[in-house]
Amino acid sequence: MLWNISQSLFEGELFILEINVSAQSTFFLNLFFFPIFSLFPLVVQCQPPPNIQNGTRSNQETAVFPSGMLVKYTCNPGYALIGEATIQCIDNGMWSSPAPTCNCDIPMRLDFAELTDEYQKMNSFPVGSLVQYKCNPGYVKHPRMNASSICIRNQVWSEVQEFCKMRQCPPPPNIQNGTRSNQETRVFSSGMLVKYACNPGYDLIGEATIHCTNAGRWSSPAPNCEVIVDNQVEPEILQVSLSIKLNMAIVYSMLTLIILITVDNLLNWFV
Repeated sequence: MLWNISQSLFEGELFILEINVSAQSTFFLNLFFFPIFSLFPLVVQCQPPPNIQNGTRSNQETAVFPSGMLVKYTCNPGYALIGEATIQCIDNGMWSSPAPTCNCDIPMRLDFAELTDEYQKMNSFPVGSLVQYKCNPGYVKHPRMNASSICIRNQVWSEVQEFCKMRQCPPPPNIQNGTRSNQETRVFSSGMLVKYACNPGYDLIGEATIHCTNAGRWSSPAPNCEVIVDNQVEPEILQVSLSIKLNMAIVYSMLTLIILITVDNLLNWFV
């Protein structure tokens, strides 16, 4: 017998047809038998995809995962899926991507605070993760309150107390011969504006508007109101002043002339 088929095996990932032939039958094997392999295509399988914590996958009852098969992952409520939600068994018997993970969602955003720099760039928060917050500009931290949150199982993130309070400025001063806005206001928080105005007949010297800064101080000192100095002289007063100056000039000229004549006469008398 020149050749025989010993067995057909289904081993692991490949459907294998093993053939034992004698050296003399190589020609006949190449000529007549190898085209038969087209009737027995190779079947590629992937290992069962892993289950994930805090989530589920499709095809839970499936035992065989041939090439081309899709598996979809979803996370339980309160968790965010990190990675590819759908993976596929490809021709090399591997999954197209690693299985995703289900972590806590992005930490809650607060009106008065934000995550510290080391946590702002993170995008994966496994259960048990702890993050720290810092107060926003214009706020100051309460020394006895916790500024952190933990990713827990039964909720997304642990509750965060309002550990920052808004900075305040002292009441702005009143000014003489003028008024300011917000006379009835008692709390002057960061960013608040106060406007000053002078009474009629007074000029405002300084900033007319000041604001409470994030440091809890006013942006500028309160202005002053000074009396307006009128540099314009009434026409009648100006005319009288000019008349007086002209008369004084005439008198001065006449006196000068009299003195010169007198001195000249005296000189002639002695000669």
